[in-house]
Amino acid sequence: MNEQYSSSKFSVLSEIIMSRRTIRDFEDKDVPRDVIVKILDVARWSPSGSNLQDWRFVIIRDKKLIKALKMFSPGWIGRGSPTVIVICSDRKWAYEKGGILGGTLCT
Repeated sequence: MNEQYSSSKFSVLSEIIMSRRTIRDFEDKDVPRDVIVKILDVARWSPSGSNLQDWRFVIIRDKKLIKALKMFSPGWIGRGSPTVIVICSDRKWAYEKGGILGGTLCT
């Protein structure tokens, strides 16, 4: 097997994919800031159309604001979550960076 696609790398990737699960209920415990920073650092490496990376992350910890956010998204499943990360698309910035293609890739 090619070194780039070695058996051990494939095993690690397979384990990650097959052990993925959806969390719908959360403990009411604060997530340490350094953990959030690490999560967002990894998230920013996610692929995006034409590599525009037009996302903006908004961290919300205020319980009143989280409650208000649920009013705009009644199907939201983050019950009890003490921290919410909202991912937004900056369409204007994407258009400026990618022209018409950038503007249409961002929805």
